[in-house]
Amino acid sequence: MDQGTMTATAPSRQRATVDRSRRHSKPNAHRRSRTQCQPRRGVKFLRWPHEEGKRSDYLAERIPILWVVESAYAPPQKLDPIEDWVRLPMPQADVDARVTCLMHRALNEAVPVIGPDNVLHTRAGRLALADSEAAILAPLAENFQCVVARKALVERGWGQPSDQYRNALDLRILRLRRRIAPLGLEIKTVWGRGYMLELA
Repeated sequence: MDQGTMTATAPSRQRATVDRSRRHSKPNAHRRSRTQCQPRRGVKFLRWPHEEGKRSDYLAERIPILWVVESAYAPPQKLDPIEDWVRLPMPQADVDARVTCLMHRALNEAVPVIGPDNVLHTRAGRLALADSEAAILAPLAENFQCVVARKALVERGWGQPSDQYRNALDLRILRLRRRIAPLGLEIKTVWGRGYMLELA
């Protein structure tokens, strides 16, 4: 396997995996653990040291990088948690394992957390939530980038999965969207299924 083959095929394989998982997802997909969901942006394959100049821009956006170290050079030092490196030739399975690891690190870093004091913690800052807001946002954060059914959100917000709270849920989601937008988060509507919290 040469360098050109790996850098061209590995990222597209990840995208194909994500696309297939979205097409065949089931209505109860919100029950999946967040480690089964994929970051929206994939791993960047860059040549070390010739593409080192791109490093700061990608890391500023928290986009994971897999460095392909050329044979005549030493590997990079003091890597960010969302960076790793390989030197060719390397089995494709090993490259795929590095890619998967980096994607999980990037996802875990991006996952918003709601503390016991109802404060939303993200990379971009913090936001104090009302009890009613936290009740709806908590299951979305717990299932970050996965779909949460409307019925599950209604049950968390009002204690029972009743259709009478449909409009109330829509209104609460609308308000939450406005509040979390400055933190780089958005709540997307997945028609016929529910809602999903992800990076804007």
